[in-house]
Amino acid sequence: GSITLFSMLFVSLIGTWFGLGTGLACGVGYGLLQFIIKPYVLSIPQVICDYFLAFGALGLSGLVKGKKFDTQIGYVIAIFGRFVFSVISGVVFFASYAKDAGFDSPFAYSAAYNGIYILGISRFLNLRRNKFFSEGCSRFPCDTKNRKAVHPV
Repeated sequence: GSITLFSMLFVSLIGTWFGLGTGLACGVGYGLLQFIIKPYVLSIPQVICDYFLAFGALGLSGLVKGKKFDTQIGYVIAIFGRFVFSVISGVVFFASYAKDAGFDSPFAYSAAYNGIYILGISRFLNLRRNKFFSEGCSRFPCDTKNRKAVHPV
């Protein structure tokens, strides 16, 4: 895996703003783009799991569109979905690396590996994002329900 600043956030926001279908399509499209730019292929099922399902899961944020705290809750759902598919991929396709890394269990190895870069970086970015959104809406009048700026007359 790799760490790309804010990439998961922006894909997650599409789902939150436009709904589940659009979010999933955006996530799968982003996975396809990642596959085209920097492919790592062991097998067709691995490509599907690593690129299309894992990145597509970022669109699960659309499940909470329009709900209170949809941005925050949607982001957590999206990151967890990506984490689940990445762990599954690690257990199924990359289990042979567990022993070399000092793990007896492929699940523990995959959860630790994916947890470091998916959950760790997303937690940091979530803190930054919450600060940005809270300050942004307090400095500028905005309609948070419809995601539109309110222009004073």
